[in-house]
Amino acid sequence: MTKPLPPVYSPGHETTDPEDRAAAHGYRPRRRRGRDCPRDVVRAGRRTGGHAWFRGGRGAWYRADRRRDQSVGIHRLGSGRHPLRPRGADLRDHLRPARQGLSSGTRHLRTCLHAAPDRGLSRAPEADSGGRHAWQTDHRNHPASRGRDSGSGRSTSGTGKLTPETSDLVVLRDDPLNCEVRLSRLVEGQVTPNDRFYIRSHFPVPAIDADRWRLEVHGLVRTPLGLSLDDLKQMPSRTRAVTLECAGNGRSFFSPAIEGEPWSLGAVSTAEWTGVLLSDILGMAALDPGATELIFRGAEGFERSLELEAAHATPVLLVYAMNGQPLPADHGFPLRAIVPGWYAVASVKWLTEIELTDRPFEGFFQTQRYVYEWTGGAEPVTRQKVRSVITQPAEGETLRPGDLTIRGLAWSGSAPVTRVQVRLGNGAWNDAELNEAQPYAWRAWELTTTVERSGVLAIRSRATDASGETQPDHAQWNRLGYGNNSIQKVTLRFG
Repeated sequence: MTKPLPPVYSPGHETTDPEDRAAAHGYRPRRRRGRDCPRDVVRAGRRTGGHAWFRGGRGAWYRADRRRDQSVGIHRLGSGRHPLRPRGADLRDHLRPARQGLSSGTRHLRTCLHAAPDRGLSRAPEADSGGRHAWQTDHRNHPASRGRDSGSGRSTSGTGKLTPETSDLVVLRDDPLNCEVRLSRLVEGQVTPNDRFYIRSHFPVPAIDADRWRLEVHGLVRTPLGLSLDDLKQMPSRTRAVTLECAGNGRSFFSPAIEGEPWSLGAVSTAEWTGVLLSDILGMAALDPGATELIFRGAEGFERSLELEAAHATPVLLVYAMNGQPLPADHGFPLRAIVPGWYAVASVKWLTEIELTDRPFEGFFQTQRYVYEWTGGAEPVTRQKVRSVITQPAEGETLRPGDLTIRGLAWSGSAPVTRVQVRLGNGAWNDAELNEAQPYAWRAWELTTTVERSGVLAIRSRATDASGETQPDHAQWNRLGYGNNSIQKVTLRFG
């Protein structure tokens, strides 16, 4: 039986991340057998973020706005599958042009989208805790997981989280895949290895044929561009270490609790990204004088804009390699934007379009999500707030009295971190030793001290950046749970 259609998003109605996909891309009902099952169609205005429902025929359909009028058959989603997965070998049987046809800037999508790989995610038998489910996973068949140790996933009963075959990642949701890194495994050298880099996706991963993929640059430009991956690789490249952090990192520590992905502190990672400067691409396109904002669009439907003034002030990269390897599927293959210093929502994955415009963008993830909402005010999520985390020792660890080495990482999107302090119990704040700084990347720190007594001890760390900003004891609560850079507390037992 077809599920009842939920209401389309309206301000104040939706508060949870799991419903973002329904609000932004339309509800996907379970299809009934037979020839007369209904078709549900959603119209999404990319400029306004508005949505409307339609019916008629079979299946579930999605239609974009007038500028990119494209009707696409949508299947009932399986684990790790993209809504554009073909029914058969011929993609043309699946991607049917709308009455007005595809615009010239999006025809390449008909041939570059392939069937997404199956991650092999599966639900384990029901757990004993409160009727909730344990989960199991096998990432071995997914391209982004090549090189991981083999082995079966381990379930965590009653948590609703996945423990993959590599224990470095904790999965909060399997479809689309969202997982964070265990703090003790955040860094190897100065970066996070690709197979343990945190993953944040709003929609399933689109599988893209790199040979047919194109980056379209259009809008208020004098020279529209359609660049292949080879075109980009022939341009002068840059490699830069950049820390990416999800704006919801630390959401689970807000009180009262906030619905959405319950990130702890591991939704952050650093990689060395290789690609071309956005400024070089914009120079080739020759912007019109009236252009004030650019819109990044991903193949899976995610959209986010950036003011040109901010884009010129930050060395934005369009990257195709990560830690010296081709960009993995989970991290945006074949191309993603990297906006240093900003929360990772600005670094759009699976990039297919850059549109230049002269007006503020009002898409769903621009105005309805990734906004700090407080009583009596609101402002957009932009740069990362100053933060430090303790990576060693781990929460709840039992140690012997004596010498204690505390290690961690600190970063800020506004200015370089200049100071990290550590506090044991109710004692004074002591300065930690900082490692060499890199622009836009986290900074490792360390403090060695002595613990003489047995018992329970809480340790805390706080960072300060060059602009004078210091981590607060408690970050300001906001409705959607963004930017929680409260001071971390790690409780240890000595004895």
